[in-house]
Amino acid sequence: MDASLLIPCSHCGAMNRVPSSRLAEAPVCGLCHEPVFAGKPIALTAADFDRHATRSELPLLVTGTFGKGRTVAWTSDVGPHWLPPGFIAWSGYKALFEQMIGWAAGE
Repeated sequence: MDASLLIPCSHCGAMNRVPSSRLAEAPVCGLCHEPVFAGKPIALTAADFDRHATRSELPLLVTGTFGKGRTVAWTSDVGPHWLPPGFIAWSGYKALFEQMIGWAAGE
């Protein structure tokens, strides 16, 4: 049986159960019929953040700035016991973390 993840729609916020094997197939929200993933970072309100942080089964990436400082918070371990194998095998996996660290370092 294929494992699935509970994912909030980036358009309407509705929770969608998506089989892990279909994450790369641009899943569509069952409520608003828009793509679940926006394909870009999304700004969250306090209510949106709570939904993403407490109900979503995907890692959450939060960035922030204050003055000249930058911070990055990744809300998951980066190992295979937390991330789906497809994510770890993703060709952009290494670049994602390199770019997060580079951005936080001000490069």
